Amino acid sequence: GNLQGDAVQETSALGVSNYPAIAWIDGQFAIAWADNRHSAFNYEIYARLLDESGNAMGDEIRVTNSMGHSTYPQIAEAGTLFGLTWRDDRDGDGEVYFTTLDPNGALGPEHKLTDNVSTDAYPYLIWDGTAFRLVWSGYVAVGNSEVLTAAILCSDE
Repeated sequence: GNLQGDAVQETSALGVSNYPAIAWIDGQFAIAWADNRHSAFNYEIYARLLDESGNAMGDEIRVTNSMGHSTYPQIAEAGTLFGLTWRDDRDGDGEVYFTTLDPNGALGPEHKLTDNVSTDAYPYLIWDGTAFRLVWSGYVAVGNSEVLTAAILCSDE
């Protein structure tokens, strides 16, 4: 395939913006990425809503604000909202976190999904019509990384 038209720069922060993800809901996109605009040693997750032509619908949304790196965001649509997951090492090891983003840019509550003694990373998220489905890489024993899956039921509890 070929790109249609010119690429549009969606981020302009000083530093590095990387690990992009994208999802679509009824006339708009949500994008998410990690960047280190606040510190070269601390990546945070940001999101932005775009209209169907790729124009920004408001300001960037800071999703995380933690002392450790927040990286590898993934975003999926669920009909009326987006689910957003990422790896975060605010507790000293990598764990997987989750929140929702509504079409107006409001974030839901943040949920820590994993709590292992070693790193959990590389989350990937889809919506199956009933729940978000998450797959990630996790160390279930020292030196033994496995692929894990789980359903995420959305609630504000």
